[in-house]
Amino acid sequence: EILESCQKLINNLADNMNKDELTVFNSLGVEFKGLIELPQGWTGVENLTVQYESNNSPMVYVELKPFEKIVIKKCEQNIEKAAISDSLVLENDLVRYEFSDKGEVISAYDKQENREIFSGVANKFVLYHDRPTVNDAWDIEMQYEASRYDDIVIASQVSKVSSGGLFSEFNFNLKLDKAEIWQNVRLANNSKKLEFMTKVNWQESRRMLKVEFPIHAIMPKTIYDIQYGYTERPNHRNTSWDWAKFEVCMHKYMDLGDEDYGVALINDCKYGVGVKNNTIGLTLLRSPKYPDTAADMGEHTFSYAILPHNGNFKDADVMVEAANFNRKPLLITGNLVNSAYPVALEKLKGCACIESIKKAEDSNNLVLRIVEKHGRIASCKLNIENNVDAYEIDMLEWENGTKVENNILNFKPFEIKTIILK
Repeated sequence: EILESCQKLINNLADNMNKDELTVFNSLGVEFKGLIELPQGWTGVENLTVQYESNNSPMVYVELKPFEKIVIKKCEQNIEKAAISDSLVLENDLVRYEFSDKGEVISAYDKQENREIFSGVANKFVLYHDRPTVNDAWDIEMQYEASRYDDIVIASQVSKVSSGGLFSEFNFNLKLDKAEIWQNVRLANNSKKLEFMTKVNWQESRRMLKVEFPIHAIMPKTIYDIQYGYTERPNHRNTSWDWAKFEVCMHKYMDLGDEDYGVALINDCKYGVGVKNNTIGLTLLRSPKYPDTAADMGEHTFSYAILPHNGNFKDADVMVEAANFNRKPLLITGNLVNSAYPVALEKLKGCACIESIKKAEDSNNLVLRIVEKHGRIASCKLNIENNVDAYEIDMLEWENGTKVENNILNFKPFEIKTIILK
């Protein structure tokens, strides 16, 4: 209901605005760099290259600072004409991916590091028999791996590769016994990130669908995203505690790597994953029959991406990439750049960022939630209006708080601060 009411406000605002201008607003507390989808009919944008994706949606590349707004203006058609190729290869100056006719990655080569990324076939769909002893819709049995089905594709169809000034992409369609999978695979021209936009018509019974990525590395631990931080879990199964982690949870990303190199798996709504012998298995769909006999049946739409990177996951900005993947900039018809944003965060040391901005519970003052997410000491400065003061308060907003001297905040590792502006 909140999202619907917000969208109504945006639509009402657009009624009196110039339809040939579009405000692009980054609502994240981190910078955004990536492709955005424009409204239909926007065949040209001033000073920006437009490229159509396979569903005929116009796309442009933008870079935005945290909470930044820019205005783009419609112009005559300046669409980048795509080149068509029969070769199932997505390639740029950074990386080269080669695919089979089933949409599987059969080679992934990092040009910067001169190394293969995967140790075997990646983006491979596999089915498992899925019938827990109890708690049908909630549990996955530890021994599920013994009932693996590998050759599950009955028929496949693949499109030609389309390459333009912004990205390269192709589509494929897989038919399983009682399911069908469509994927759009995309590689931007300035990134190593390989994106899989997926749609599934799921009619399997007591089956679990996973997609696998065998990483060409030997890593004892994997990093998993949690709210406002991360946690580490082992990749081996030496103890009973390790065995119990055959399937674990994550939020927006997981990362298998060390201080020199790593591979991140980013998702937008699939939170169950297992890692064994450095092979990542992302759980996509299940089909339990209790308490709902039709659970998960029908069409599903979701996306995930693989991001190879130099250095460790913190220095490679995997957290930022995952945030960008999950929350695209807001598009509002008209020019709203003149509306000032109430606060900006200047980083002095480390990685603290604004995670949310809300109205106070008992007043019209603004409340900020600022978080250190790297597990390091950090400091930052709040840039606010001269007649506004910042106070650090408790999360429940019960205390009056203490004034922030010189608007400078110092953070311990993973510390969360709540700031009210008065």
